[in-house]
Amino acid sequence: MKQLLLIDYENVQQVNISEIDRESYNVKIFVGASQNKIPFDLVAAAQAFGENIEWIKLDAHGKNALDFHIAYFLGKYSQTHPNQKFIVLSKDTGFDPLIRFLIKNGVVCSRINSLLELHKNKKKDIPKDSGVEKAIKNLNKINANKRPRTRKTLTKHVKTLLNTDVNSDVQNVIDSLFMMGVVYEEGARVKYKI
Repeated sequence: MKQLLLIDYENVQQVNISEIDRESYNVKIFVGASQNKIPFDLVAAAQAFGENIEWIKLDAHGKNALDFHIAYFLGKYSQTHPNQKFIVLSKDTGFDPLIRFLIKNGVVCSRINSLLELHKNKKKDIPKDSGVEKAIKNLNKINANKRPRTRKTLTKHVKTLLNTDVNSDVQNVIDSLFMMGVVYEEGARVKYKI
């Protein structure tokens, strides 16, 4: 049975959907009411999924409106497909209590920050570029209580460390740190395993 990947496009917009195995996943992309421009590359890559992908455009604005829609679909599909595995692609840690509740009730479910995490068990796919190594070495040198405590401050820190304005480079380093288990989130706080 294919896994169901629910993408919070309001929260994660740098999505290279061609990295997803079309034979293993059905995909639902949730788009916010005010999101009217989708990159052509994403749309073109999505077409390859055929009927295994669905775009869900919200027609209402409001704080957490998209999150509630994803929560609704998780509940609905977990009831109609109890043996399916569910994955939420979102950097929003607000999903974590719901996911813990679902797991406690026998639903196989997880949240990932990046599509890189779909491949985290494949060591060859873990980026080992100088940016990731540089970030780890730098974070190891910083006193534990002086390290960046939120995703926003960690992003600024890595951006300064790499001396770049290329957001995708910075995001790849951040995603790699999460995927490698160097950092993780508890609520809105970033924690370190180094």
